[in-house]
Amino acid sequence: MTDTQRPYLFSLFSKVYAHGVRLFLLCCLVCLQAACNKQIIKMAYQSADKLIIKNVDKYFDLSDEQKKQLSYDIKIKMNWHQKQALPLYAQDLKDIQTKIEDGVTQEEVLWLFNKLDAHKYQLLVQALPISAAFLTTVTDKQIERFNEKTEKDFQDTEKTLALTKDKRIKKRINALTDTATHWIGSLTENQQTRIKDYAEHLPDLLSVRHQQDKKQQQIFIQLMRAHPDKTTIENALRTWLEQHYFHKDEQEIEARARICALIEQVLAILTPEQKQHLKAKISDYKSIVDMLMTVS
Repeated sequence: MTDTQRPYLFSLFSKVYAHGVRLFLLCCLVCLQAACNKQIIKMAYQSADKLIIKNVDKYFDLSDEQKKQLSYDIKIKMNWHQKQALPLYAQDLKDIQTKIEDGVTQEEVLWLFNKLDAHKYQLLVQALPISAAFLTTVTDKQIERFNEKTEKDFQDTEKTLALTKDKRIKKRINALTDTATHWIGSLTENQQTRIKDYAEHLPDLLSVRHQQDKKQQQIFIQLMRAHPDKTTIENALRTWLEQHYFHKDEQEIEARARICALIEQVLAILTPEQKQHLKAKISDYKSIVDMLMTVS
């Protein structure tokens, strides 16, 4: 399998399992931002398999048997997540609480990104056998449905590409501002200026990646139409995972360095109120992770 085939193969893999997990985590985040109680978040965690399957069903129109098997497999992995992954998240949050006491360096921000990458990688490794087994059961009709749904996703990207450069930069600034505000509260004028400068000078690679994704989609669809066996699919997914996480290209490395520098700059000029907001937010997440580790 060529390098150009791997990214879109992983894209499907993400939609099958990892994207569903992100959907679940997003639900938890919304609950937290809306000041929902922990009971609601607990219920969401206990229903994670249903949230993931709902997302997969959107792309494949699952049969009852596929839903049943996926539910069984995902529940086993959720048990792994609770017993093995959540304690690691808790320790990382505890470490972050310690690091922010005396200011955060760019190296420490990079440490955090590397930690997040490691957690995502392990999550996806756990999903490999589930995803590969599921993909051996998809019918030609389901493959065509996936093709149609991803084409609609591409159309959404093309709507963004149709915006003027200024409007796209504004969207990027708004997204970065929303994220920063969530973590540290209202921004100072200096912090807003730094975010604006970062967004304006970041290379816009959306158009190039969009064309690459469209080409890779068709390569992947042809692969799936050949109905490869579980071992072939799992090996292909694993190969791309390793390529993605351990062999980043120069653009990805540069982009990460830039965002790390931005975060360091913003955190270096926190007001006392912002620092308290950040500490409280991390504490909130830590308490949620601690609670989820006890869910039965």
